[in-house]
Amino acid sequence: MEEAHNSFNIKTRIYGLRKKVIALDTPTRWNSTYKLLHDAIAYRDVLTDMYNESQATDGQFITNDHWSLAKIIHDVLETFDNATHIFLMFMSPTYMR
Repeated sequence: MEEAHNSFNIKTRIYGLRKKVIALDTPTRWNSTYKLLHDAIAYRDVLTDMYNESQATDGQFITNDHWSLAKIIHDVLETFDNATHIFLMFMSPTYMR
């Protein structure tokens, strides 16, 4: 695990990105999938390199088609995430009418 973490940090520097902890998916919270995809898409090149290097012997690779599908799902979930934030803003006890 530490080796993967170090590899991630090295690749983020290579691609000129900041170090980041990618959000994890939580089955009981739909928006965690959105956050995971949001982070993953931002670090697409790093994650693709890491996965493809680790799977080179299996012949399974992340392709542009995979990322296109991830982006479609992300965009659909983004609508729900935005709506959730709007509803929470009006339901907040500190909201003034």
